[in-house]
Amino acid sequence: MKPNTLNEKVIEKLQEFESLENIYPSSDWDYELQMKLQMHASIKTTFISKYNFILVCIVLINCGLIVFSLLNESKPTTTRTTNLEVISNELLISSI
Repeated sequence: MKPNTLNEKVIEKLQEFESLENIYPSSDWDYELQMKLQMHASIKTTFISKYNFILVCIVLINCGLIVFSLLNESKPTTTRTTNLEVISNELLISSI
């Protein structure tokens, strides 16, 4: 496109823009905007509070499992060497 034709089109569009009528919002526009903003804020709060509740539940379950495992007395575990010694003492004939 030649620069002259481009300049002419730009000037033409600017004149169209200047000749446009003024646009005014409707009387309910402020009220509708306020309602949309309030609705969006309440949805966001509900979303966050739902995930906070789930997170708190998971943390409480983890804490309960930790306390349960700490309070539960662990049974003494026998090692493999201890088991082998018991077997050798009871079943095998000693040479002495």
